[in-house]
Amino acid sequence: MTSARSVRLKGRRRTLFRLGLLLLGTLLGLGAGEVLCRIFWNSLRSLDQVDIRYPLVMPAVFTGAEFGFMPNREFVGVYDGDPSGNLPADHRVVYRTNELGFRDEPFGPRISEDGLRVLLLGDSFALGEGVAEPERFGEIAGERAAEALGTRVLVFNAAVSGYCSMDESIAARQLVPYVRPKAVLLSYCLNDPKPLFSEGYPGFDLIVGRDNAPEGEWASPFRLVELIRQRLRLFRLTRSTLSWYEGLYEGEGALWNASRHSLVEMRDTAARGGAKFGIVLFPLFYHVGGAYPFEAAHRTIVSWCREHGIPVLDTQPLFEGMEDSDLVVHPKDHHPNARAHAIVGERTARFLVDEVLGR
Repeated sequence: MTSARSVRLKGRRRTLFRLGLLLLGTLLGLGAGEVLCRIFWNSLRSLDQVDIRYPLVMPAVFTGAEFGFMPNREFVGVYDGDPSGNLPADHRVVYRTNELGFRDEPFGPRISEDGLRVLLLGDSFALGEGVAEPERFGEIAGERAAEALGTRVLVFNAAVSGYCSMDESIAARQLVPYVRPKAVLLSYCLNDPKPLFSEGYPGFDLIVGRDNAPEGEWASPFRLVELIRQRLRLFRLTRSTLSWYEGLYEGEGALWNASRHSLVEMRDTAARGGAKFGIVLFPLFYHVGGAYPFEAAHRTIVSWCREHGIPVLDTQPLFEGMEDSDLVVHPKDHHPNARAHAIVGERTARFLVDEVLGR
């Protein structure tokens, strides 16, 4: 008859054997994960910071806004690769500013040309970060509107990266009397209530900086560990960004309450200049075609615009069912790419003709 002690020893051996197998399997799994990470690291790693050094001047030369681009300058945006196939062969996008500091042809010579003039205000979305000038939604909308109206449409793009509603309102005061447009379009982005250089502006955003590697922290020699740290940081970044955007539009003290006063000012500035005013509302390209997390903010903006007689085009529904990766410039730069601009441009033309101009 087997003794109790012998049974206990056999049980311990079986337990140790199983633990050994579990440990061996874990080590083999981790080792395989590390090997795969090293093989595919170029596609898994955190991409380098997109390098775009804007030539800023404070205040803006022509409009007097808090800041603007230096006139008659050229600068370049350099990207680390082109995983989505949206960039030029050298991964560089060239930006040139005109005599007023805007990314457009010179304004002066076109002021006297025949045609229906449209002034486009906005931030980096309207500027066209990551895309060539002819690919921007403003240019596309102008071409399609000209076909519909049977007349030449001149679009004056006065967008500046980082502009908020207040900056755009200040610019409108100077540009409307100068350009004398028949329509003023504002490209609105959800971060527009917050001035760029104001206290509390976050160092993160879902538009740029999606997968930055942590800076100033220890670096593990194991790629698998670095990958896990990268993904955890992106998770924290996403939660913080979602919370920040929600705070712009919720509550009595929300910055949206101040931003909408600037929208009224732009509407009134346009009216004094004999122009119609309309807003093109862009989404953030984060789950834009599915479980979009900013629908409440869109509803708030659209509802308010309609209450105040401001034509508004909400472009988020245009992207339903589409993947973010097909619509953004780069995994590191979530500005709309040429495909997204084309979609918005086509719809904006109809909005301009039918709802803003009322033709």
